[in-house]
Amino acid sequence: MTITINGSGTITGITAGGLPDATIQQADLAANVAGNGPAFSAYGSGLQSFANSTFTKVAYNAKEFDTNTNFDTTNNRFTPTAAGYYLLTASFSFNGAASGAVIGSIYKNGSEFKRCAVVTNNSSAPILNLSTLVYANGSTDYFEVYGWQNSGASQTCGSANAQQCFTGSMVRAA
Repeated sequence: MTITINGSGTITGITAGGLPDATIQQADLAANVAGNGPAFSAYGSGLQSFANSTFTKVAYNAKEFDTNTNFDTTNNRFTPTAAGYYLLTASFSFNGAASGAVIGSIYKNGSEFKRCAVVTNNSSAPILNLSTLVYANGSTDYFEVYGWQNSGASQTCGSANAQQCFTGSMVRAA
């Protein structure tokens, strides 16, 4: 990073408190510093049906924030445009009782990457929470969340931000 002093003796690129301002971009930082890398928080805004014994993409179709416009609410996927390591977290819950197994998976480029499974044989609605640290190349990698259940019938997924969310942020540049 280059700091320049203008004719008035002020330093550009640094705030009065000594912190970098918005004019400093990811490329201006040292290697392996996350800085202002992409971050997002998405959620499902309505009910979604999950067929029995079928992996179904979780519909995170609304956003709380998306710092770099990398989350696509139409395709329910995160495509980071800066290479680096990302912490991804996802959660969703089924509204009805489910006996048997429920699975939540984070997919990378259309294939299962990490899985969380819960076996339940009671009357409570299962909640799945997933998190993973993953490398993204910053150009073609993308991430989605899928759910699966085998209760013997279709199940619906929650309809509130607290029940159905997918978040991510860069924690280290490549």
